[in-house]
Amino acid sequence: MFELEIDILSYWLAGTGRGSGGSFDEKPLLDENGIPYIPGKHLKGLLKDGLRKWESITGAENPSAHIHCFGSDQDNENKEDNNKTKSTTGALRVSSATFDSATYEGLKTHPKLISKLFKSLSSTAINENGVATNKSLRTIQVVIPVKLYAQIDWVSASPYASEEVKEKIETYLQQASAMLPAIGSKRTRGLGRCKIALKKQNNGGNSNV
Repeated sequence: MFELEIDILSYWLAGTGRGSGGSFDEKPLLDENGIPYIPGKHLKGLLKDGLRKWESITGAENPSAHIHCFGSDQDNENKEDNNKTKSTTGALRVSSATFDSATYEGLKTHPKLISKLFKSLSSTAINENGVATNKSLRTIQVVIPVKLYAQIDWVSASPYASEEVKEKIETYLQQASAMLPAIGSKRTRGLGRCKIALKKQNNGGNSNV
């Protein structure tokens, strides 16, 4: 249906929240071949938040578009409503963001190249006197700038999969993508800056939209 081309412009980290027990306090999430990627759940959450922000800023005609597209999460929507509802699948499915197939196969075939994708960053807390705080040194492993790709598909079984929503999906995705200046962990600290291009898929290939 659509493809997201994610051009990551800075070091980035889609972290596991766990370190290596010695060298790093946090490391990137890797697939079974040791290749970094961005989980579809994380990307879907960012797109949902982006669309919600767009609705709020513009006073959108349909303020529930983020739910229709990406679903509702139990206890996260309408928190003041005592009648909680179960999670409902949205009309869109978002895959994990990975390298294009040619690049991925090249990395898989030549494992030594995978190590070139990573860098280490260290930081320490500074006290009011401008002196490093004792035992505050943290080192994380990050990934160099790359391009990743994610697929967005229509979920016909979703209760939100109406023709009205389908007609506006392209607009919704464009606006959601425009609200994402960064992805991954530690975005507020300068990691994961990106540009996202939305491409419509058809039988003849992709086309920019």
